[in-house]
Amino acid sequence: MTFKQKSIWSMVLILVALGLYWGIQSWTVPANESGSFTMEIVDENAQTIAQETLSFVEGEVLYDVLMEHFELGCASPTYSIDSTCSFDHPGGKIILSIAGITTDWTTSYFAIYRNDLYVSQGVSRLKPHDGDVIRLVFTRL
Repeated sequence: MTFKQKSIWSMVLILVALGLYWGIQSWTVPANESGSFTMEIVDENAQTIAQETLSFVEGEVLYDVLMEHFELGCASPTYSIDSTCSFDHPGGKIILSIAGITTDWTTSYFAIYRNDLYVSQGVSRLKPHDGDVIRLVFTRL
C-alpha cells in the first residue's frame, strides 16, 4: 500500500470513529427534562396579576407553554400587535400583550426573570426547568 492509500484509509477510519462516537453520545445524553414551573406576570404597578403553576414537556420553550395557557399578542414585522403570533423576529417571538397587559416595545417591554435573575434570552429560546419561577415584568424604558 502506498503512503497516499494509507493516508486515505487513516482518514476514513478517523471519520468512522468520530461518527460512532457522536452517535453513541446522542444516545446517552439525557433528554430535556419535563416538569412544572411557576409563572408570574407583573404589571406596570409592580403588582402580580397572574401566578400559575404551568407544566412543560421535553423540548418546549417558554413561548410554547405561554401559548397553551394565555392569550398572547406578539410583535408583527412592524411591531404592531398580532394575535396569531405568526411572525418570528431574528431573535424569535416578541410578546407585546399577555393577561391584559400591553407593551409597545418602544417605551415598554416585558423583562424576563428566572429565579429572580434577569434573562437575556427571549421566550422563543428560554427552556423552563422543573421548579423555576419565571416572571414577565412590565418594564418602562
